[in-house]
Amino acid sequence: MKKVCFFLIVLTISSLCFSLKIDKYFINIDLIDYKEVVVPFVFVNDKNYEQIIQIKNLSKNDFVDISYPKTIYLNPYETQNVNFVVSPTKINVGSYFFFFQFSIENNFINEIGNIYFPILFRINIIPQFDYHPTVEIYSGDLHISYEDKLGTIFPFTITNDSNLILEISGNFRLTSKENSNFIVEKPLFEGYQSAILPQTEKDFEIFIDRYLKPGKYRIRMELNYGYKNYLQEKYVLEKEFTIPETIYLDRKAINFVVNKNKLYISVPKEMSTREYITTPQQETLTILNNDYIDANLSIDFISSTVDIPLERSINPKYISENPSKISLKPDEKGEINLIADYRRANLQNLEGEFFGTVQLISEGYSREKIFYNTTKIPTVINFGNNKYEVKSNVTSIELIPINKFNKNLNFKIDIENTGNSTLLYQIKINKFNKQIGKKVGEEIRILPEKPILPEQSISINNQLIVELGVDTIIIDIEYYSYTDPKSIIKTYSYSFTL
Repeated sequence: MKKVCFFLIVLTISSLCFSLKIDKYFINIDLIDYKEVVVPFVFVNDKNYEQIIQIKNLSKNDFVDISYPKTIYLNPYETQNVNFVVSPTKINVGSYFFFFQFSIENNFINEIGNIYFPILFRINIIPQFDYHPTVEIYSGDLHISYEDKLGTIFPFTITNDSNLILEISGNFRLTSKENSNFIVEKPLFEGYQSAILPQTEKDFEIFIDRYLKPGKYRIRMELNYGYKNYLQEKYVLEKEFTIPETIYLDRKAINFVVNKNKLYISVPKEMSTREYITTPQQETLTILNNDYIDANLSIDFISSTVDIPLERSINPKYISENPSKISLKPDEKGEINLIADYRRANLQNLEGEFFGTVQLISEGYSREKIFYNTTKIPTVINFGNNKYEVKSNVTSIELIPINKFNKNLNFKIDIENTGNSTLLYQIKINKFNKQIGKKVGEEIRILPEKPILPEQSISINNQLIVELGVDTIIIDIEYYSYTDPKSIIKTYSYSFTL
């Protein structure tokens, strides 16, 4: 609930008219051994009129006292430093949240305006005496993932029974009681670390990208927890369980993984005395059988038809696979080579990028059932002489009032790739008050959901909140090549006066 409140605070702040600038809206404070802490704030009035700030503590707590000025007067364009003094009042341990309401009064064009926004303090009281925060781990029943990412999921719940927010990390170890060589080890959490609020529980999952052979197993979870370098503890959970054959009754596919999710092959061309010549190019796919049953795989190459013009599709007659079929035992790896041989092609007419798809079809048998599944790998062949040409336009500029401080700006960006190669883009949006020559707010960035292919067009509809005082919007569209997404090829800028 407290995390939700904090999210709502951030959401509220983002929609306000920023006539006042404050250097922080969330403060984390550690009171070590009950010593007071001074929290400095910097208030900046960047307007040409006086502003009065009323501060009110909306929270009550018997363990912490916070002293602060109740009223702050800011002259036009004044910067003022203000201190909040935080001190414990009783011996205690825990993390506590304090909400402060800031009310801004101003006199702007003979009209009195009031803006309210909250600031959140999180105060952690850390003792130096012997204190042991307590947690519990509850391991649920594993289940099998049949869609998207195939594998085995181990759910578990961690309960923080203490009053202190805890940082947690740890390891997960899975072993087979029937096969001493089988060991899987992973961090307990993505990013290796997580946190859990006081007196709450949090659900987690361990995902293993393989189907486990029916049989007996053991798991061991080692959880390290504490707060920063203080109050460090360890919790260990061990559990034995059996995976029955019946758990796979609803399975529909063989679980295998490929080392590449896309292929990009560059075909070099060299001018001889009469014509362009080239050499065969090869890409290798490594396939791992992550199942407990045998997998039979075949590979095929198909021309792309969706969103790709026919003249930009790879001709399958220049593509071969070696081998075209492969059988893999459980946990076995295999390799398939994709060979692009254009020695007999008219290379003079081949420029830029062409597109196709490598298709892997798997087949397996279990309990008198046959399983099929298909994996598609997008493939690009580049013949050089790449042309990065693009047309773009920003239209449908429309301002819709929300209140007397904010408006919604609706606009549409149209982009057409007129070149022969794939483009990536990044859109940067900035708001300005040209009268005082200042930027308003942070830069907004829009990243692509997917690349723009040759002869492909896209439209991006967007909505932007414009604060009072913003009179200019600048939209920059940067374009990058698919092979070098860090180097800008082209930039188009659009400026709009509101």
